[in-house]
Amino acid sequence: MSNSPIDISLIEQARAENRIHIFENPFPELPSWDTILDVIAKYVEEDVKNYPDFSHLDRDNLDSEYLSFKLKCRFWSRLAFQLNDPQDPYMEIIPELKPVTEFGKSLYGDLYTNNFGLVTFMKNRGVVGKNHHDLVDQFQWVVKGEMIWRTGNDLENEYHVKEGDFLFIPKYLVHEIETFKAPRACINLAIRN
Repeated sequence: MSNSPIDISLIEQARAENRIHIFENPFPELPSWDTILDVIAKYVEEDVKNYPDFSHLDRDNLDSEYLSFKLKCRFWSRLAFQLNDPQDPYMEIIPELKPVTEFGKSLYGDLYTNNFGLVTFMKNRGVVGKNHHDLVDQFQWVVKGEMIWRTGNDLENEYHVKEGDFLFIPKYLVHEIETFKAPRACINLAIRN
């Protein structure tokens, strides 16, 4: 782990204190905006078809100025991809994920493999996702745009997160996310631990 850009003790400390930790630009080779748009173009139609209850996209209103709040809030370009799975094309489509995956394997070992990731996209500035908590630890890699993260039971903690940042979010931490600079795209790595 000595070559890792991530100090593992900071993850453990954030977990113990039930707060996020922001690593500033630990993986400097970000996927290009064109790559992210290619992912969205390739998988969004498949997601709408296969997972209609989990997607807020409607083929008939993609270009409308009067989109629903849910669509303005976010959509998954692909609901999930398998981490470190040679059968999943993500390692080829987003080669910049390789060092992130190497880090994940070094920290979580076999638990990392065949877990899942999400590519998310937020179209509009100022949209706030409803506060919630997740049942798994997550990492979020901001590859485009900026956000305001608010955490805590009363959303009393605020963090400005920018392009290149890599966040650790412990499970059960209440949070909401406001898009500060759009468009915004992130890659989330969920660890079912």
